[in-house]
Amino acid sequence: MATITLEFLGIDKATDVITFAPLPDVPYGTPPFPVTATTLSGVTPQYFASGSCTIPLNSNVVTIVNLGACTITVFEPTGNANFNPAPGPVSQGFSIVQGSQTISFGSIPNHLVGDPPFTVSATASSGLPVTFAASGSCTISGNVVTLTGPGSCTITASQAGNAFYLPAPAVSQTFSIFTSIRIFLPLIARPANPPDLVVTSFTVNPSNPAAGQPATVTVVVANQGQSPAGPFWADFYINPSTPPTAPNLPWNDPGMCTLDPCFGIAWYVASGLGAGQSVVLTSDASSYWGPNTVWEGYFASGSNDLYVFVDSWNCDPQRTACVSTGAVLESNEANNRAERHNLGVAGPNPRNALGVPGPESLPIRPANPDE
Repeated sequence: MATITLEFLGIDKATDVITFAPLPDVPYGTPPFPVTATTLSGVTPQYFASGSCTIPLNSNVVTIVNLGACTITVFEPTGNANFNPAPGPVSQGFSIVQGSQTISFGSIPNHLVGDPPFTVSATASSGLPVTFAASGSCTISGNVVTLTGPGSCTITASQAGNAFYLPAPAVSQTFSIFTSIRIFLPLIARPANPPDLVVTSFTVNPSNPAAGQPATVTVVVANQGQSPAGPFWADFYINPSTPPTAPNLPWNDPGMCTLDPCFGIAWYVASGLGAGQSVVLTSDASSYWGPNTVWEGYFASGSNDLYVFVDSWNCDPQRTACVSTGAVLESNEANNRAERHNLGVAGPNPRNALGVPGPESLPIRPANPDE
């Protein structure tokens, strides 16, 4: 009988390979972050850090400890059933550079002349101290602001940086300083939480009327502040040459109109608005202040850009004394305007448009019609 001999050849293990991509430079102050290397075998490698960084045992999370250079070394202490360990460690180095920082500096409420000195505060993301500078009607020592008169005050917060952090972009806050004498009220006490008048709705019906087509304008004004607002004016402008950006620019100011006939509406809210209350103003004659309104119930041809400005007027009859904040001292004087564009009124104007009085024929608007 023949004898058969079987011979088995052994298969050597493969040699593992570590793949570890280059690492970008890292700013100082960066929170701990992971690094990742892979192996052909799937075996999890070990990580070691040297220089201005650390990695805990059995971890891949890098912690920055200083400026300078950091080297991460990856090695495989053991292989597995199919792979021998990678023959040598793989290292990647990167630099730790100066970190960036930002300043958090909240808004400063408006003040009255005579208010006592007060403090301001700001923080830098680096934790470094912030310094302040003042310009306008105020001075600052440390973080204590002293008012020097009416007008405006700008406080600028800065952080110059150090060996670890670059300078932070400066942050400025500007507030107004008012006198206590007003036109509507001879003396006001500044509330701790002032009112805030905002247009919450501004509609035209129909939404795209033709010239001469009956139309209705509806405006809803709300007091979103925490104190009552006294009496105030609101103005409605159509294609103004200069869109309103502040009080005391009524719709019928000379040169404001760009259409003929020129329409506009003045509303006077004699009752004011309590905190959280709202009022509906319309283009109906029962709603607006007739002596300072020109409105025929329709839009003229070419009407396109519409604006409403709340708390729009507070001047004496001669317009020699005006209050820059209008009749209501608000927590936010920059949110009083609403606007609509692309109304696109086309077609011929009605024949009676030729007899519409011009805005120059209107009487001088009073600060308070009830007086």
